[in-house]
Amino acid sequence: MFSSVHPAPGHGLQRRAVLTAGLASLLAPSLPAGAQSVLPDLAGDWDILANGHAGRMSLQNLANGFMAGRMYDNNNVLSGYYCAASQQLVLVRQVGGNIGQVFIGQVFRQGLVISGTFYALSQAWGATHGRNAFSFLASRYPLSAPTGTPAITLGSANRACLPPSYQVKNRPAEFGQNWLVPLNFTQSWFSCVSADLTGTLDGGSFFGHYAHLTGSLVLLRMLGTQPFQFYRGQVSGNNASIAGDFFALTTGAGATPQRVMYDWATL
Repeated sequence: MFSSVHPAPGHGLQRRAVLTAGLASLLAPSLPAGAQSVLPDLAGDWDILANGHAGRMSLQNLANGFMAGRMYDNNNVLSGYYCAASQQLVLVRQVGGNIGQVFIGQVFRQGLVISGTFYALSQAWGATHGRNAFSFLASRYPLSAPTGTPAITLGSANRACLPPSYQVKNRPAEFGQNWLVPLNFTQSWFSCVSADLTGTLDGGSFFGHYAHLTGSLVLLRMLGTQPFQFYRGQVSGNNASIAGDFFALTTGAGATPQRVMYDWATL
């Protein structure tokens, strides 16, 4: 059994972490006077604070921007991609071959800080009716768990029911509005409550979660047994339209040193 939102098994559910003033100051992307901009190397050890839990993360560079690593212990395996131009990092976390969370981070301070959000792909990995997104911070400096647990705002206007199928405008910025692919949920009923979801997107299988109280939808599209693309979107309106972005996890999915994030929306 996996923990809820802690990246290491055996810990209970905690709410979104709050950055202290000292930690927040690390995020200022300023350069010293006269310094040259150098693309950071993310390999090595990090302190990480994920939804209030502090621990260690180790990253390793692979070829062409791909990353591997461990989080909290050797059982928590990471794989993903680092886009040097945009300084965006995408990591998929799994334990024992079971994929459960995706981390999306932005690199700051010349590679000293990574700040972002991780997404739970199922209820077993921390997703609830109210949320499936949680904050994280990784730093080359020591970190400690902050105090404070802010309330979660639940928007009643977002309580939309998911129909069983959509037409998706996939990467419209590149291909225009006529680039359409089918999105089909395995569930044949209209999902009006939070649920773990499965289905197909453009013929490829996916799994993920819909948090109906906030309208947050997250999907991990697979290519065989390997993660291919991670989709996040906001569901809204009476017609349950979805708009968001997705992150490529392979070169075939669109990951390049210049770009890793693309937009998507439903008709």
